[in-house]
Amino acid sequence: MKNKVKLVAIAKDEGAYLVDWIFHHLYFGFYAIDIYVNRTSDNTFEIADKLKSLEQVRFLDGDAFLKQDNKNFQTDVYFSAYQNEANSDISHILFLDIDEFWTPANFKDEINTCISSLGGDVISFEWFVKTDEETQFKAPFSTNNFGNRGRFVKSISSLGLQALSVQAHNIHADNADYRLADGTPFKFSGWKNGRVSEAELKSPLKDYFVVHRMFRSQMEYLSLLARGRPSSNMRFKDNRAGYPSKNANEQWEISEETLSSYNLQRYEFIERYQLKASIDSAREFIKQRYKNVLRLIETASREEAEFLESALQNIDISEVLTSYASALKALSAKPALKSNEVDTLRKVAFTISESYPRQALMLLELAKKQREKAPIIDSRIKELKAKLNLNAD
Repeated sequence: MKNKVKLVAIAKDEGAYLVDWIFHHLYFGFYAIDIYVNRTSDNTFEIADKLKSLEQVRFLDGDAFLKQDNKNFQTDVYFSAYQNEANSDISHILFLDIDEFWTPANFKDEINTCISSLGGDVISFEWFVKTDEETQFKAPFSTNNFGNRGRFVKSISSLGLQALSVQAHNIHADNADYRLADGTPFKFSGWKNGRVSEAELKSPLKDYFVVHRMFRSQMEYLSLLARGRPSSNMRFKDNRAGYPSKNANEQWEISEETLSSYNLQRYEFIERYQLKASIDSAREFIKQRYKNVLRLIETASREEAEFLESALQNIDISEVLTSYASALKALSAKPALKSNEVDTLRKVAFTISESYPRQALMLLELAKKQREKAPIIDSRIKELKAKLNLNAD
């Protein structure tokens, strides 16, 4: 009997990306898709209305769960979704974020082929984290895809299990047959079933994995920082540790013929449901949210500035670095800076010195007040003053 696989996701302000995500998983044979919408201010519901004739896809109210429990919101949604399907004709369930795409390496196999070939009660797929999306709103896939392996997994589970817990990365059930995406046993200790070992990452890329588009372009990455999280009081999405460097340890290829067929059907899907205008509108929302991030950065608190030091790693957009410099200037007027904050002043100044020499000089002079013996800072101050035709005294 053919398996029926349901995909479940939570979406907040994901209108710019929903269509690609929905199309992709229908293309690879998912039987049904449920999307729990929460705290949304973009045009997600407009897109949902255009897709209302597509019976395989449902948009559901996620805010009801949020009212019950902010901290366990995600797992509450997942566990409820799992229980709701216990007596349905659905055979398996998979939980993904909207930036995660279940993908076969050959870009041809459907999800049922994967389940039938690998067996097991639970199959865990490793992340392939894309690092090649410098262009804004780039299509999800290219003939050559570059990225890094991630230790975290996303797992598809048989609904025949008695789940004790449903987590973001896996489920916990007694006596379950856990496997990786090459059919080998997934060995872990107790409830720690959300990550593979470092040794596992050294093995070849498996036949099935989850493409994680967690970064996209710099603008999109930064826009996402303003989204926040239900479990945090910080104004920024505080689980981002910087934009990736351009170094990738994995390359995965799709044949031109295979990708062309996929993209043709993707285009036809957008045309069939008249989604282009809605996608364009959702992308404009992302751009406006990015501009709001610039304002948030300028008014960052000390705690937020410390977070931004990490979150802005490898970002080279001048207006972003200038906004951060303004925040550091404001904070430097307060009581003595910590050593790491002085290091941050110096780092930002060095980064923006070519494009914004005057602002860089200002930051270095502030850093100098906090650290008397700083020959590298002294040298750069001298260089910038010469560049600006100022006295070097």
